Amino acid sequence: WMIKCMVKLDKERWEVKTHLERKLAEVQNQADDGSVAAESLSEQMNLKIEELNDQLVQERLMRTELEGKLFQLQSEHEIQTGVIKTMETVNANVISEKAELKDCIEQERFNINHLR
Repeated sequence: WMIKCMVKLDKERWEVKTHLERKLAEVQNQADDGSVAAESLSEQMNLKIEELNDQLVQERLMRTELEGKLFQLQSEHEIQTGVIKTMETVNANVISEKAELKDCIEQERFNINHLR
């Protein structure tokens, strides 16, 4: 009777041990799958970070280029504004000199007419 009980207990222990080993293997497989998925996700995140960093560098380069163009346009605008002001001054001087010459011509005509 005792031997029978011992055999039965050994059999039950073996079944429990086998069951627990299977469960442990399942859990380890799930853990492995999870760590593979986490590794894959980590790699994808690193690639995305690199992509975003590259994009940021490109955007900074474009911004620097645009700032350079803006400075150039502002300089050209200042030069053109200066040229326009100079031309307005020259134009005003020409109009003034033209009026003076017209007055001189009128005076000379008057003098000539009086001398006759």
